[in-house]
Amino acid sequence: MPIKFPAWALLPACCTLLLAGCASVPSQPQGQLQPGAAEKTQTATIHFRGDTDTEVAWMNKSTNMQWGLLFARGDVVVVEEKQVAGEPPILVNTPRLADTDFLNRMATVKGIPNGQAKTITIESGVYDWLVLIDIQGDGIIDGYLGTQASQGPLAAFEFLPGKDYFIDVDRKGDLSFRIEPDATREGERNGESAYLALMDSVAERLPEVDESLLREYVELIVEEIESLRKVPGDHCYGMIQSEDRKNVTRAFNALPPHLRVRESALIDRVLRAPLEERELMSDDEALEAMEPISAELRRIYGDDADIIEDDEAFRQAKDLGCRVYRDMLALTLLMPAEQAAPIWRFMFSEKGDDEEDERDERPPVTNI
Repeated sequence: MPIKFPAWALLPACCTLLLAGCASVPSQPQGQLQPGAAEKTQTATIHFRGDTDTEVAWMNKSTNMQWGLLFARGDVVVVEEKQVAGEPPILVNTPRLADTDFLNRMATVKGIPNGQAKTITIESGVYDWLVLIDIQGDGIIDGYLGTQASQGPLAAFEFLPGKDYFIDVDRKGDLSFRIEPDATREGERNGESAYLALMDSVAERLPEVDESLLREYVELIVEEIESLRKVPGDHCYGMIQSEDRKNVTRAFNALPPHLRVRESALIDRVLRAPLEERELMSDDEALEAMEPISAELRRIYGDDADIIEDDEAFRQAKDLGCRVYRDMLALTLLMPAEQAAPIWRFMFSEKGDDEEDERDERPPVTNI
């Protein structure tokens, strides 16, 4: 029997941004209104509040501290690994051009007094963003804040139309990023929600990017699966087949730093890549295209190859399921690009022909 290859089996339809409800809002091309939507739905709302004790955060006694916000369409921020003494590596957002004059020019808004809130609206879309710090209150940017590893690689982020985003900096100078609460998804941590929201945007774009970028994505997934198999815990299973969406971010955080940085860079490229609508294979066409790979998996694993279509069997033999899944993807990488690309697009598509309503109910199955 050929291995069933459902459309959700690689990238969940909502690769889960879920953040507080962002997953339910489809991404729209820039400047294109949703049917029946008002003009205001083409903007996102940013709520900022910084209330930091400078002496506690930065050993400075200034009482005139101000904040700025940078939202840039251009690729001005890069996610980098930062080693903190005595602590595990974290990911931070660093301006590609750290010149303070440059940051001053690019600031979307500046001069926000410490302790006060500021609400701004921006045109919906993908932005690099930073919080700018003016400790002396003299209009000169003294530093910046980005997001850390627990909040995902957010150098570039898609701000969706009609959504509210909250950026807060607390007394110790720690930044948090969250999205408007969704009562149906209570319990999601801010960082998890933001990262999962970012991944939803990526998931929607993957079927429409070029085949070279798709190949890089599949190559990365194969490497991540193999890496997570070596980490204590069930992170590989959590990335591929988990019913708990929180495991998506746990799997990301369990990756070694070089893979997290690589994933961050690839996310950025997907968010900015040109999109082209392409016809997807039907379920039957996908099964036919996958038959050579299914046959090879059966040759290697025998009946165990069916584990990737059996949720309970996968749950009982997680490492075996991860190995079969890894090999399935690796075999697609051996195919000619013109044969593999339609399969990858089907993998990353939202649903197959007979899965009309499963997207909102089925849990995510991997983090990219």
